[in-house]
Amino acid sequence: MILGLILAEIVLFLAGALLGHPFLGAAAAAALIFLVVAYRHPRWAWALVWIAFPFSVEMRLPMGNAIYVPTEPMMMLSLLAWALRAPVRGKMRIPHSPLNAPLAALALVALASVAISQHPLLGFKAWLVAVAYAGFAYGFCFLNLGDSKTSERWIPWVVGVGAFWGLYGAARVLMEGVSVQHAYGAARPFFPEHATYGVYLSMILPLALLMTLENDGKRRLLYAAATLAIGFGIALSFTRAAWLSVVMVLPFTAWIWALRRKSMKPLVWAVALVAGGDLAGRQGEPSEDSA
Repeated sequence: MILGLILAEIVLFLAGALLGHPFLGAAAAAALIFLVVAYRHPRWAWALVWIAFPFSVEMRLPMGNAIYVPTEPMMMLSLLAWALRAPVRGKMRIPHSPLNAPLAALALVALASVAISQHPLLGFKAWLVAVAYAGFAYGFCFLNLGDSKTSERWIPWVVGVGAFWGLYGAARVLMEGVSVQHAYGAARPFFPEHATYGVYLSMILPLALLMTLENDGKRRLLYAAATLAIGFGIALSFTRAAWLSVVMVLPFTAWIWALRRKSMKPLVWAVALVAGGDLAGRQGEPSEDSA
């Protein structure tokens, strides 16, 4: 098998060189290696997607389509590899979870909205991308690709990486002077634009908040610091979609946790974080003189 992979890599490299597209050949060879990694070690594939996210760039495809490379191809290859693993692991069953029904309802509502929109084809493409993102996360966490104890080991790394990028973007904006113009390039040269940066941090923020609430002592302080770092990164990215997602998701997440734990502390954390982000955003708005 190893010999076959080596021969396939050589063939892909040579084919790309002979066709005048050596980069395409190298990309195909890398995709083959990642597919094997995703099949043999799904946890590493999941981690590599998170690591690659800040370095993804938008690539234009024929017919006016676009894709983020390498993140989205890596996700598709991971889903393919996990589907190929299913027969080997036996009959695949979706475990019972309270998330199943809400996610299915959300997908159907979004699809109905696409169907009655002015641009159903473009909306359907966006819907497929959203389904792929949800399937990637849902598949790893719930389809027996890793037990809960193993999955929990990745949480500090994910939150820690999010905190690093939050501090990186916030520091760049503050050093250059808080303004919309500077915030649009907050995380460059890594994230290509502020929307991707804001979305990336917004995906990690609820997890950071929940880990703050679930822990105590030194771990709580560390997760709280990470939560604030991510929150400031989102606020100073001036990404309205990220702001809206935080305002909509974070208080609701904290409210659900408060009901389960019968404590109002998480609501205080969520409101303080949203208020702090709003204050940072207001301070960064350009004044009438500068406008």
